[in-house]
Amino acid sequence: QELNSAAHVLSAKDSEAGQRERLLQEQVAELERRLATLKAEAEEQEKSSERSERTVERLQERDRQSTAELAGLRSECEQLRLRCAELEQKYLAADAALAKQSKELAGLLEERVEWENELSD
Repeated sequence: QELNSAAHVLSAKDSEAGQRERLLQEQVAELERRLATLKAEAEEQEKSSERSERTVERLQERDRQSTAELAGLRSECEQLRLRCAELEQKYLAADAALAKQSKELAGLLEERVEWENELSD
């Protein structure tokens, strides 16, 4: 009877151990699924991060190009301002020369009128 009782206890413990083992296997399987999910998420995050890095690099390159282009345009604008100032000075000089010539011409015409009046007298 002791043997029977011991066998019954061993059988119960074996059954309990089997249940524990199945529970642990289920937990391991769940942990493996969670680990696989986390790995997949990590890979997707890494890909996303790489895409973001490439996007940042492209944007930085565009920014460098735009900055260089802007510097070129600013330089061109400054050259045009200088050229405009130069042309304005030439215009003012030409205008002053024209005014002087107009005054001289007016004086000559006045002299001519006086000569013609003297000749007709």
